[in-house]
Amino acid sequence: MQVSNIYRNVRCALVALSTTLPQQKRRSAMKFGYLKCAAVALVASMMFAGTTNASVIVDAGSVFNWTISMPTPVGDGSEGLVGTTLSISNVSGNSDNNPQAIDLGPGDGSGSFGIRGALHQENISAIGTTPQNDGGVIATSIDSHFSYDPADDSISNLFGPGEDVGAATSSAEAALSTHAFAAFSQTSFGSYLQATTVVLGAAPQTIDVAYIVGKADAEISVAGEVATSGRAGSASKQAADFTFTLIPEPATTAMIGVGLMMLGASRNRRSA
Repeated sequence: MQVSNIYRNVRCALVALSTTLPQQKRRSAMKFGYLKCAAVALVASMMFAGTTNASVIVDAGSVFNWTISMPTPVGDGSEGLVGTTLSISNVSGNSDNNPQAIDLGPGDGSGSFGIRGALHQENISAIGTTPQNDGGVIATSIDSHFSYDPADDSISNLFGPGEDVGAATSSAEAALSTHAFAAFSQTSFGSYLQATTVVLGAAPQTIDVAYIVGKADAEISVAGEVATSGRAGSASKQAADFTFTLIPEPATTAMIGVGLMMLGASRNRRSA
């Protein structure tokens, strides 16, 4: 269901509240509009509730699909942030095509490869960058970072990771770190994440590449290459170059629910 269609039906009830029809017809129109909105919002809520943890394909290929988890509001709301996990999956049906290596750039910001956009960061000024996931000193829900644990060498190895923490582009979000240097944590908006990773063990069908945080409706660009095991019958590599938008569906559902509550209150006051 398109969000624009939901808004259109919600608007019909608002129009009904202010229509110039005679009182009896106005009440009928208002009742019809309210019930129609309630039905549409209920269906939408059920749909969104079932897809909150689902993945959305942002780039489809013959061997690999890049997906994101449903963007979810994070932080204290100061910047309207949403977070999502970027993943890549082998969809060829041949396990030899499982992603073995991912090249997203040299880590120094040069070239065209990498994850780019207004990426929200949490960092310590003395350290400057925090590109790892669980093994890093900062990997909170408002920090953009790669989804590899550098302490787990049996799964993957991360080479040359780098990021722009955008120290000059401050953020109003409160830092969430709880480590020993948390007092020195700061938030900001950077511009890229870059790294190369190689799976040392058996390559899984799906790899979580990075956790991305940005403002709702921000555009994120991804460019790089994915290589397979190179075994006979497998594809060698597949390039990726795409852009997606961080659209927070759960937040939209919440807004619809609040709107319906307001409509219901308004209707009850008029009935009284």
